[in-house]
Amino acid sequence: MLLSGTGCVFVTLLLSAVSGILGEAKQMCVLKGSSVDLPCSGHIENTPESQSIQRINEVQQSDAKTYQCTATDSNDISHFSLHVTDLQVKVILGPLREGQRVILNCNTSCPLTDRHTYMWYKNGQFLYEDSSPWYQLPVNSEDKVNYSCAVKGHEALKAPDVSVNSVDPRCFRMTYTDGRMCPESMVNNTCSITYFRDLKVEEEKSKTVIRSTVKLTCSTSCIDPKNTFLWYRNRDYGNGRDQQYYVNRASNDSYYCVVRGQEDIRSHSVCVPGKSCWRVNYMKRTICALIGSSVNISCMFSYPAGHQLEDAYWFTSSDLLDPIKLTEEPGRLEFGQKQHNHSILTVKNLTESDSAEYKFRIHTNRDKYGGYPGVNINVTALKLKITPAADATEGQRVTLVCSSSCPLTDNPTYMWYQNSVTQNQSQQNYVVLDPVSSQHAGEYSCAVKGHEELRSPEETLTVTPAKNAAIVVITVVGLSLIILVLACLWIRKKRSQTSSTDPAQSRQTKSDPMYDNISAVSRTLVTAPHGPTEPQDELHYSSVHFPPSTNSNSQPPQRQDVQYAAVNFKTSSK
Repeated sequence: MLLSGTGCVFVTLLLSAVSGILGEAKQMCVLKGSSVDLPCSGHIENTPESQSIQRINEVQQSDAKTYQCTATDSNDISHFSLHVTDLQVKVILGPLREGQRVILNCNTSCPLTDRHTYMWYKNGQFLYEDSSPWYQLPVNSEDKVNYSCAVKGHEALKAPDVSVNSVDPRCFRMTYTDGRMCPESMVNNTCSITYFRDLKVEEEKSKTVIRSTVKLTCSTSCIDPKNTFLWYRNRDYGNGRDQQYYVNRASNDSYYCVVRGQEDIRSHSVCVPGKSCWRVNYMKRTICALIGSSVNISCMFSYPAGHQLEDAYWFTSSDLLDPIKLTEEPGRLEFGQKQHNHSILTVKNLTESDSAEYKFRIHTNRDKYGGYPGVNINVTALKLKITPAADATEGQRVTLVCSSSCPLTDNPTYMWYQNSVTQNQSQQNYVVLDPVSSQHAGEYSCAVKGHEELRSPEETLTVTPAKNAAIVVITVVGLSLIILVLACLWIRKKRSQTSSTDPAQSRQTKSDPMYDNISAVSRTLVTAPHGPTEPQDELHYSSVHFPPSTNSNSQPPQRQDVQYAAVNFKTSSK
């Protein structure tokens, strides 16, 4: 969907024409369904509407084109290619055993333009987030589980669910719900793909064709009739698509096979039985190792009969015709003996600069051969991340992620430390604190078992009391005080009522009906503490009150006894 605006101008061009006339186009890769601001301004050319486009909302695959813009203040022309991708959970794996891990990759068909944080979900529930697109899934026989991923900020554009259906000693099966992993012919774009634990080429003599041929079989650890096999001869595609491939017995070529859709796994190269050929087989093709650790890269190689080996070496340069070979550095680069056509390269105290593709090359007296592609070494550091934030509130869900830029090799076990004290270890590279409490506050770091000295930098987790908890405490204290005050008032009132109903007290205070209450208030003579005073006696009377008669009928007055209050005489001291 295109939006019009001022300042940007674009016309759609053919990529080939742009590359040939205007030079290489800049690349942009965005998620399907997201919005993108186009990175240039100008005016529209060669369009009758003469509209300007500044932003594309809800990007679709049809927007994936090469755009050109001409600046309004000059004749300079710039252009870029817009690529559109969706997210797909892709399985990356090698030969597996029970208890090892399958590596899930939050995959895009082109590298996203900006750095993103990837979010992983299990059965629809958020697991954790990381800057790395990898998730290491333990291979086990647990019940069916769904996995998905998204890019932070675009959670609505999640990848279709992927579920692990079955796991057995030979293979495991995963179901993809929609997405580009499924062929278009599948019903509702849902498909199951069987992943094998092993792939190899088996040689046998053919009994059905002439004796000068040999039948090679691409053998997997499990059988899936939907598999399509691809054969390669001397690293070039050999046009074979069946599980069997027939070759000439006199061939000096090498052969290997892959399964379509799982090209990350390839069999070792083989020679025709009884023949020697050019080949280099690496024990591992991808290694992810920690900074400061050591790795061994090994290979088996061969060359045609009648050749004499003159040199064999490792190199990392991209120049395949005239590569620069690696030389031994004691304590850093060490080479094993090339006995029995076996070579080992040991790289110690790895640094990020050691990340490269390591290849092996053979020189004979008659020719040379290189083993391409080689072994990709990725060197990474551990980094502990606290999500959603390092400042947490009690009761929240907090996730600690031991992050690396690539999935570590050799089935690592992660170690977790709080305030430099080992807390636990786990097969997963994350730990969930749910709910987090004040006892979880502290300094956290992580390491890999066997490399505890290569611990990640510490990160501080701060946990503050929840606001609602403080409100509850204040409310409870306030209510308690109110109840206490009310209880005291009630007790006082009860005591007062009990005192007023005492019979003895009632008799003392009861007066003659003809008179109102007579109270005597004694008064004391106050004299100055110092100095002479006039002798003075004071007589103090209390007030006598006669209430008016409440009888409306006039009655002759009857003789009444008048009650006087006590009279006190006080004389001044002489």
